[in-house]
Amino acid sequence: MEPSTSPPVPEGSGSEPVEVHRAITAIEAREIVAVLGANGIPATTKGEALGEVLGLPAGPLAEVRILVPASLAARAKEILSRPTGASDAPEKPG
Repeated sequence: MEPSTSPPVPEGSGSEPVEVHRAITAIEAREIVAVLGANGIPATTKGEALGEVLGLPAGPLAEVRILVPASLAARAKEILSRPTGASDAPEKPG
């Protein structure tokens, strides 16, 4: 399975990917990528395949690294530190 991604980092953006979180499962990693993407932060995963190949659902060898552009790392960490459900995304009019 290929890594989960939100929109890719533009070429020549001058911002190398940096790790902002380590998820303990591939499912958690996908959720984090979705949250970051909903907040306008492109994110990718690394390491997901190892756990799947070894048949490990969780644990140190199944950890998935979440990477974002270095210029957005502080914002990504702030978003990930919020309680579940909090978002920068604008509320939809009801």
